[in-house]
Amino acid sequence: SIGKGAVSMYLDLAEFASVKQFAAEFLSKYDRLDMLMNNAAVMMPPKSKTVDGHELQWGTNHLGHFKLTLLLKDVLEKSAPSRVVILSSASAFKCTMMCPTDPTIDYSDINWEKRKYVKDLSYGSSKLANLLTAMELPNRFKGVTAYSLHPGWVQSKLMRHMSAPPTCILKMMGLLNIEIGCHTSYHCALSDDKDLVNGAFYTQCGIYKDKTAAKGAWPLAEPPNPFISKEAAKELWDYSVTAVAD
Repeated sequence: SIGKGAVSMYLDLAEFASVKQFAAEFLSKYDRLDMLMNNAAVMMPPKSKTVDGHELQWGTNHLGHFKLTLLLKDVLEKSAPSRVVILSSASAFKCTMMCPTDPTIDYSDINWEKRKYVKDLSYGSSKLANLLTAMELPNRFKGVTAYSLHPGWVQSKLMRHMSAPPTCILKMMGLLNIEIGCHTSYHCALSDDKDLVNGAFYTQCGIYKDKTAAKGAWPLAEPPNPFISKEAAKELWDYSVTAVAD
């Protein structure tokens, strides 16, 4: 169910046509957008593709959200000061429970057609892209701030495709309930601009290889993945614009 006053609209991030239809419907009804939260994701499913031929995690978690954000750029800028909040993950980094190495973005094989498909690293790459998008967006949108975050390990159906051992360990350690799992999202969505760092990554506790990041931080001053840089964020943005073009 949705809260009082909320309006639901159909959107399938794994299909660009659906993203375009949603944006068109939204813009036909509303002339203001104060905050866009890119929250949806798929996590470690069997190898498959979106309707448009992209690897499912990359196409849904990154490209679908990216196209939606571009389509809403004008209304976000018109509504300035506005903001975009993007749910990333601890899996954007080397993570004891998920990614065995620091995720990267391999533009030469973005859809895992040449390499053996590693669903953990594919998920990590899509979440790394979320973080980099939030870094670069303030340079591309006028009057719009952006933040990425790891919400913590939350009781949801997102982990349904994970193998049993890590799922059991996470449950033994204690998963956050939905309310607490929303806290970091609320912080990035509702705090005053002066209390946030534009483009930064915010995190609940995470099982990071880097122990200094394990307790979380709002924001995490130095995200522990050497792939992350201003140059990488710019390269991803330029690639993504082409990838989602009609």
